[in-house]
Amino acid sequence: MKKIITAITAILMTAASMTCAAAAPGDAVSSEEKVKADTVSSVGSVSKIFCVTAALQLQERGLLDIDSPVTEYVPDFTMADERYRDITVRMLMEHSSGLMGMAYGDGILYDD
Repeated sequence: MKKIITAITAILMTAASMTCAAAAPGDAVSSEEKVKADTVSSVGSVSKIFCVTAALQLQERGLLDIDSPVTEYVPDFTMADERYRDITVRMLMEHSSGLMGMAYGDGILYDD
């Protein structure tokens, strides 16, 4: 089963990188240009796949428990609402932690 999940993850990551390489309107390159090492591109949600995959690999190795509170791994993490202590790594991965999303108007921030 692990080999199947690894294969599916590899396929998704490959497909995601191909999508990332194909520039959207307004990006630094047009779809006809070759992507180079210094090409500016929006990372977007593709990075979530890498982070979750890495976290699950750490869990397989016994180095991370995704059902443990985030504060176990990041002791400096605090919030005014005391319920922050109940937020687990899994909740962050599932977007079910209750943390507010991004409030920026320009998510790409090319002009920042």
